Amino acid sequence: MDKQKPEWLSIQEIFYTCLAAYGYSIWISWVLPDYLPFATAENIYLSVLLSFIFLIFYIVLVPCIPSKLWQKRINYLNYILLLSCWIIKKMGEH
Repeated sequence: MDKQKPEWLSIQEIFYTCLAAYGYSIWISWVLPDYLPFATAENIYLSVLLSFIFLIFYIVLVPCIPSKLWQKRINYLNYILLLSCWIIKKMGEH
């Protein structure tokens, strides 16, 4: 009889999903204030609120994707976005 892998997520998968969700929400809160039409403070508050909502939806919806490969690809895209945003901000400072 074959052993079936349990349907529950492992601790490592949960950690990487939460880390990616946190990274995406940071990216949203970095990028979004520059493009919102309100005053600076309101842009920051709204972008943080939207990034928090995105964080919750990401943590709930990404584990529902049946393919583990797609989950990993979506999570790794987060690191590329954060790194590119950080590089662009650093280049803009000089």
